[in-house]
Amino acid sequence: MKIPKLPSGVSIFRDTSGDREYWVLRMGKRWTGGQALRRAFPTAGDAIKAWEQEVSKREALGTGGYELSPAQLGEAIACFRQIEGTGLSLSEAVKLSLKSYRPKTASISLADAIQGFLSAQKDRGAADKTIIGYQSFLRLLAEGLSPKINVHEITDKEVRKHLAKYERPASRNATIRHLRAFFRWTSKRGWREGDPTEQIDKTREIDEAVSILTVPQARKLLVACATDAECQPLLASTAIGLFAGLRTAELATLNWEDVHLTGSQRFIEVTARKAKTRQRRIVSISDNLAAWLMPVARSTGPVVPTAYRERHEHLQKLANLTPWPRNVLRHSFGSYHLAFHKNEALTAAEMGNSPTVIFQHYRALVTPEAAEKFWKLLPVSGIDADKVVEFVA
Repeated sequence: MKIPKLPSGVSIFRDTSGDREYWVLRMGKRWTGGQALRRAFPTAGDAIKAWEQEVSKREALGTGGYELSPAQLGEAIACFRQIEGTGLSLSEAVKLSLKSYRPKTASISLADAIQGFLSAQKDRGAADKTIIGYQSFLRLLAEGLSPKINVHEITDKEVRKHLAKYERPASRNATIRHLRAFFRWTSKRGWREGDPTEQIDKTREIDEAVSILTVPQARKLLVACATDAECQPLLASTAIGLFAGLRTAELATLNWEDVHLTGSQRFIEVTARKAKTRQRRIVSISDNLAAWLMPVARSTGPVVPTAYRERHEHLQKLANLTPWPRNVLRHSFGSYHLAFHKNEALTAAEMGNSPTVIFQHYRALVTPEAAEKFWKLLPVSGIDADKVVEFVA
């Protein structure tokens, strides 16, 4: 049988031992990548056939095939048989398996991962509002899953099922945004493979017209705060939202130390940590806002009272504002401020937005006449409860 052309370092030749004749397949270091190997066969055909098998092994395993023990080599051969017909290579099959596999030392429960993520956000100086937001979105995700689930076991299937609960595009997109930050953080720590939200697209949001209070509605709201015992603790936060335009989250963390009612300049300081944009903002206190705040102002403590939700639900009913329009106090401020001052840059500075946003959302929502009445809403004492608020020229 004709010996095929062999690469350098490999040879097939005839040898003898006593009166016994046999054929040798010798593979040198260039071929094995390590120690030279020598195998004996009774015929040249057997040696050639063995060489063809070595070529196939080298193509599949590289020189690593010569580093394997016989047991390891046998396991590799068994794996090749298992993936036969799948179209996968052995390396592709291993990668797919590793994607869902985690050794016990790398596994971490979803609950522990959430706690670690929130602590990391706090350590890096994230705003309280940001941390509360992450905590809320992650809590809602965890409520729909097994309490014992590990973070690497969560797939896009579970995430999509969770997102199906949200009908509003804004809510769905906010959920994706918060979950994406969490899963990417856990992935960087080796607790899972990839981000299950990566293949989930956000929903296109359609800008909705902002809801604002009419002047009579604003008057009714302030009357309810001033005259109802349960609502009176809400007077300061309601007036600040209405006449200073602070965001709900900014109000929630506002302290009386940040409200400066005395001195030549009256203002509210929104610190960088409490602001949505992480930039310090100074908001002017108008004359009518000062009039509402003076009787209830304190030197220290939070502006928003305890049992806020229960009190506010009661206020909504008294003012006939159920359901409560989203961000209605802030939107009212922006609309009336822009109509009164006719200066997008000034309104933007007060609200912590860009002039473009102000122009886009708040232009021409109220008349100049209504704006003038809005900024003249003042408390009046010593008269009937239904006249607690009036227009003062």
